[in-house]
Amino acid sequence: MSSIWRNPKSKYWTACWRDANGRQRRASTRTTDRRLARKAAEEFEKASRGKRTLAQIQKVLLALSQELGGEPERTLRVFCEDFLAEKKPSVSVASMRFYQTVISKLLAHLGERADRPISEVTERDLLSMRNELAESLSARTINQIFVGIKTIFKAAQRGKLIAENPAEHIARVREFDDQHQKKRRPFTIAELQAVLSVADPEWRSMILFGVYCGARLGDIALLRYSNVDLERNELRFVASKTGKTTIIPLVGALLEHIANLPSAEAEQAFLHPRAAASVTKSNFTASLSVQFGRLLESAGLRPLETESTKRRSSPLSFHSLRHTLISVMKSAGVSQATVAAFVGHGSQQMTNLYTHVDRESMERAVGALPRL
Repeated sequence: MSSIWRNPKSKYWTACWRDANGRQRRASTRTTDRRLARKAAEEFEKASRGKRTLAQIQKVLLALSQELGGEPERTLRVFCEDFLAEKKPSVSVASMRFYQTVISKLLAHLGERADRPISEVTERDLLSMRNELAESLSARTINQIFVGIKTIFKAAQRGKLIAENPAEHIARVREFDDQHQKKRRPFTIAELQAVLSVADPEWRSMILFGVYCGARLGDIALLRYSNVDLERNELRFVASKTGKTTIIPLVGALLEHIANLPSAEAEQAFLHPRAAASVTKSNFTASLSVQFGRLLESAGLRPLETESTKRRSSPLSFHSLRHTLISVMKSAGVSQATVAAFVGHGSQQMTNLYTHVDRESMERAVGALPRL
């Protein structure tokens, strides 16, 4: 029969019981309440004899804790809100968007069940979500999403809201073998001209920004007219991945392109409104990446998507524009320091190394880029 005992040096009660083999067991109940400790001891005994699962014990103890005036169990939705609030001061803008996207997908999948206690989320729920996402997203994207989900439930486990992490043993979605994985590469000038020839004005503009300033897709989509300073001939924006301000000198082809953009009624208007609406709505660039992939198909630079090709990575993507910028600059003899400063290197070590790159060097780097 189970019992409880308290060490004079501890404020918590210890549960004592014998398992199915008659071996004596002990475990802290992590409570100072005698009644709750006795119930915990009974539950530990049942569990050790195969009559209760850990999750069932947790539910019993949570119910007793609430009955005795403890903190009510938080729902998944409430916990996710608290998780985001806790993360906001300590992570980058890009990481914050990532967690927001992960949580929105998790809550959307669970629907009304997201308003139930977080302890009721099961591994089967998350497996169902993984398999549903596999119908529309790549293996890499799904695996990234589940890295976020595991982090969220690990935080709940650390906060003692759940006994087990339901996402802990969710297997990664298998990606294609190495023979199907192709390393990213830069565009050639002919390839850039081909994709520009099939792009509409907004995509053409985004591609030119990608080539001439090396910014990431999400950052280009969210550029506003206020980011353009025509008095100083500078483009200024905060890179979402690093949270650092990037300053690009506007000279040559990029300056000419910006001068020919439609005028805006307000400085806060987006340069690329359709793309901005897509990113703002989902906090994700997946839809834009798909659209760019279709442009590559139209330009004959990527095979038409079929069931056998849609999961294979392509050597060309929007991020290849960034590789193109770097490749052209290095071929033109631009220093590594200037290239790194230009594309907004993220590491603190590299930032310290590249703080002395001057405006003249940056302008020479821009001048090394070909006109398209």
